[in-house]
Amino acid sequence: MNTVPNTTPGDAADAGEERLPLLPAQEGLWFVEGGRPSAHNVSFALDLGGSLDRSRLSRALRELAGRHAALRCRVVAESGTPVQLVAPSVTPHVTEVGIAAGPAAGAEDQTLDRWITAEQEKPFRLDEGPLFRVTLFRLAERRHVLLFVMHHIVSDGASCDLLARDLGVLYEAGATRLPCPLRA
Repeated sequence: MNTVPNTTPGDAADAGEERLPLLPAQEGLWFVEGGRPSAHNVSFALDLGGSLDRSRLSRALRELAGRHAALRCRVVAESGTPVQLVAPSVTPHVTEVGIAAGPAAGAEDQTLDRWITAEQEKPFRLDEGPLFRVTLFRLAERRHVLLFVMHHIVSDGASCDLLARDLGVLYEAGATRLPCPLRA
């Protein structure tokens, strides 16, 4: 793959990455952020009741990233122009956090709220992918909350709804071992 001259070291596309232009809204956000680490993030949380199959969750997250190019991209400046570099694949990392019930009523939920806020406020480096992170909070043996945080340059409220729905479908499909019901 040819690289564009005058790129900053480390910004050149890795082998197999697809180069795409930014949409106008993404360009606006890029210029506002100046390419610096940014916490202009969007997120969704899923309250998972019942038993959790971590390997099935990992497979569902990998398939989700495979279906949505925005989850495999990073944004770099080439000759001063921002471009998206989309990796052919990405293996999502899930950070697990155990939250113990406190002595006060609602302490567990207050602790969870603080953790979620902290994760939502952590910046992303746009030139380093992926531009999302996943945190699994364990509140009890059969209660987990999955937090999915993305930089706004790759996601918005509507795409959060779509990703949450697709993740649920992919996780459930993994239990049945039937073909995925989502369109390719």
